[in-house]
Amino acid sequence: MNVPDAVAAAKHRARELHDSRASGRLVARELSAAMDEIVCLIAEESVAELGEAARGQIWCVVALGGWGRGELCPASDLDLLLLHRRQSETVEKLARGLFYPLWDAQLDVGHGVRTVAQCLSVSTLDLASRTALLDARLIAGQPVLAEELRRGILKQLRRGQGEGFFRALANEREERHRRFSADACRLEPNLKDGPGGLRDVHGMGWALRVLAEIRAAERRPSPEPSPDESPETAQAADFITRLRNHLHFVAGRRTDQLLARHQAEAAQFMGFADEAELLEAVWVHMDVIRTAAEALWPRLGKSRGWR
Repeated sequence: MNVPDAVAAAKHRARELHDSRASGRLVARELSAAMDEIVCLIAEESVAELGEAARGQIWCVVALGGWGRGELCPASDLDLLLLHRRQSETVEKLARGLFYPLWDAQLDVGHGVRTVAQCLSVSTLDLASRTALLDARLIAGQPVLAEELRRGILKQLRRGQGEGFFRALANEREERHRRFSADACRLEPNLKDGPGGLRDVHGMGWALRVLAEIRAAERRPSPEPSPDESPETAQAADFITRLRNHLHFVAGRRTDQLLARHQAEAAQFMGFADEAELLEAVWVHMDVIRTAAEALWPRLGKSRGWR
């Protein structure tokens, strides 16, 4: 397979879908699925080249982060993890066969080669590592390792670490909002990290997923329906995702900030009369997300699952 051509074709199809006024989340899901297929084929070719040496090896490839959630924006990094049972020369060759074609296609690839135990150790180091692994999704290989990783992360959080996780999410959100709350940030809002940005949607999802697992383990009722799945919040998140996709396409690189130089063109694409109308719509949608997040965190703090 010619990986650069396959990647270019996948991004071209995503751009066509975007230009046809498809929803932001649909474009991100379709691009995620296309990259899944490409990585699966690369993995198959790598295993075929290894031949007999690959037999008996237990491994799998999982997508992390936004790709793991099926929300891959056009210029976002590809966060990829090769899980294996034990280190070997064959695993090293498999990793090279997997990652090199993606690098040759000029993709920004966040990569790792680890055992499940190593992943669980890394997950305790910082919030970003833990949330990335929470989003892990199997792409290729044996499902057993991906399932061990999923169970291991949730077991960590159920056994006394849930409180720290919730508080870390809350602290990260507060710090992020402080950084992006200035007047200048309102004029050039950060669609991912700003107050009411997509990271707030992700945070709600992570918190409620973990809370549901804690309550299920203790045979208690599940939490209320997630505010990140309410029609209003879902609509706001899709608007922000669609605009973020557009910035990636226009800039030709990852950019999460609606810079002034892109606002006129983005306003026209999104169907607004001018930049002022676009900014007003962005503020309204981000306020919907911010309000949903602000309503969730106090309830989490009072929950028995917080302890």
